[in-house]
Amino acid sequence: MRLAAISQGLALLVLGLSAQSLWADTAVKIALPDPLSQQALQALGNGEGNVLLSPQSLVDVVALSRAGLGETPPTALMPSTVVSANAAWFDTTAVPTAEASKTLTTDWDAPPVSLDMAKDGKTKINEWVREATEGRIQDLITDPLVGVSVVLTNALVFKDAWRVPFDPDETIPRDFHLTGDETVEVPFMLSPVAALCQDSEQGVLVALSFAEAGHLVLRPQAEEAAMTCTGELEASDEGADDNRLVQVAMPRIDLTADLDLSGLVKTLGLSAAMAEGFAYLTVAPSVPGPVLQSVLFRADEEGAEAAAATAAIGVRSVRVPESPLLVFDRPFEFFVMMPGHDTAMIAGILRDPR
Repeated sequence: MRLAAISQGLALLVLGLSAQSLWADTAVKIALPDPLSQQALQALGNGEGNVLLSPQSLVDVVALSRAGLGETPPTALMPSTVVSANAAWFDTTAVPTAEASKTLTTDWDAPPVSLDMAKDGKTKINEWVREATEGRIQDLITDPLVGVSVVLTNALVFKDAWRVPFDPDETIPRDFHLTGDETVEVPFMLSPVAALCQDSEQGVLVALSFAEAGHLVLRPQAEEAAMTCTGELEASDEGADDNRLVQVAMPRIDLTADLDLSGLVKTLGLSAAMAEGFAYLTVAPSVPGPVLQSVLFRADEEGAEAAAATAAIGVRSVRVPESPLLVFDRPFEFFVMMPGHDTAMIAGILRDPR
């Protein structure tokens, strides 16, 4: 996919409006997210197929795990198009520390909820996730929470229109190049006005602005590094860092993912912070267990929406050894025994279970 450059004068001529007021201030510095977000994406993207995650929701539950240390949420506020919620769930056998209870309630708006994890944890937490994400995410927890002392959850919901919507009449099929030489034909949306583009040391960066706040940043992957804001590399000023005005053609996006981020937490160096935090969350110290995340992202001609839910699970620091598995995959005897009777009520041998 090439980015076809158009002049600001043409945009003004067609629409009679300032391109600055349509997508964004042309002086804005287009930037990639923080190193943690990029490292997380790279770590999950080493294999094949689509990748989707929410670094923000992951960071939020890591911070939430440190409430027992009296740490409070970051002061940077999200725009009104983003709704964030937190909750802290404690097993009936796990008592939150006084500091954790105070910080969770006062600073995180997540007063501790006591419940029987093994019996009700999965159901109650999934109900909360469905409500917090307005039904976008149904089941964050898939397995019973046996041996779990605490679960910390964060949910994020985002929805906003484009500052200038794509025109559905301009959406046409064209080829999308998969990894290798294979192509697939999908609908491509065409931006009706100029978007911001920047040739940077990190590659081509394009920003599509949302109506209320923020923007979607696009960057070709390494194999498409020859793409520039003005065409092929040899046709542009190499190293230019000023914003250009371009049109954008892109496929609609509709992705979902269910992830176990436990390995990613270690890769990103967050394990120590979580371990320290869980040690101060409950009176009887807990240790970090799985970190689960469900996330979705959709972008079409009108705008974009996203939802994410993340659960950081703490388990008892004294773990019961895993029981050995005995597989009865050969003929065996069986007996039905009743209390007070030495004689089996039923006895048998199973040699063929068909």
